[in-house]
This record gives sequence, C-alpha cells and structure tokens, in this order.
Amino acid sequence: MAGYQHPQNHIGLIVSPEIGFRRTGKKGALFELSLSPAYFRYFLDGKTYEATTDGDFDRVRFAGGNAFMPTLSLGVGHDLSVRRKVPLAWYVRLDLMQQRPYNTSNLIRFALEAGTLIPLKKQ
Repeated sequence: MAGYQHPQNHIGLIVSPEIGFRRTGKKGALFELSLSPAYFRYFLDGKTYEATTDGDFDRVRFAGGNAFMPTLSLGVGHDLSVRRKVPLAWYVRLDLMQQRPYNTSNLIRFALEAGTLIPLKKQ
C-alpha cells in the first residue's frame, strides 16, 4: 500500500499486490523484478460541487476517481547477512506505472522506492 498528497490537487492511495522474483548473489548482491495489478484511488483536494437539475449546487463528498495501474518494478540492493552476518538488507527500486484511465487516455508514472528488509525469524 502507498499514499501521497499532491498539494492543492489530490490525495492518492494505491493498493498494489505483487508477484516477483528476487535473487541474492554469492556476495550478497540483490536483484528483483516484479509485476503488480495495482488499484489507484484519488480524492480531490478541497470542496467539490455538482450542479443539480433545479440550478442549485450540492457538495460532492469524497470526489475523485478510480483507476487500474499495472506496475513493473526493477530493484537492486545488498544483503548484509551474506558476508557480515548482519540480519539486514537494503534496496532501491524503480517502479514504472501506467494509470488507466487518465482523462481520455493513460498516464505513465514513475516512483523511486528505497527500503530495508529485516527478517522476523532467524534463518
């Protein structure tokens, strides 16, 4: 799951279950590749109104939209437990997303992700 705020525009939420491949080399180098059929929901920032049939305006709560956002991710990093016996790995990952629909077409989005992997159990 991810979220962000585009100032004075919208708030975005992304739910992104993924399937992927991760390989750890003999010296601890990490490589990963994943694919995700993500769901994107955005909420417009500020108050939104809709005209009624009698000429008045009604407030629209939670105005925004939904989109399908398939994502391809490529990551690299290093697992410190391979050579140093430290139960920690770090990675950076580039995400390439395509938001469908976006107005009458689609929109390519990029994200750069950085993180750590910490095992919860001893291996």
